Amino acid sequence: MDSTFCTTPPNFEQVFIIQVILHGSYVLVMYALLPDHKAITYVHLFNILFAEAKPFNKKFDPILIMSNFEPGIAKEIALEVKLTANFS
Repeated sequence: MDSTFCTTPPNFEQVFIIQVILHGSYVLVMYALLPDHKAITYVHLFNILFAEAKPFNKKFDPILIMSNFEPGIAKEIALEVKLTANFS
């Protein structure tokens, strides 16, 4: 996961992305324009992602999550969405 605050369009504070490592390359799988960088916003985003994955019989179950978040926000997300992955 990564986010940037410098290149967002008006009315947004953050461009949030999720990438996966596939055959040694990073592949963008999702991006979202977020209004703030509060933990509850991330939790809401992940709940939407989980709900959208269900109809496709997909499950978000990573082994490792690499993030540039403050550690507190990453832990909050892990607790709220019940991730068991290690944060790096």
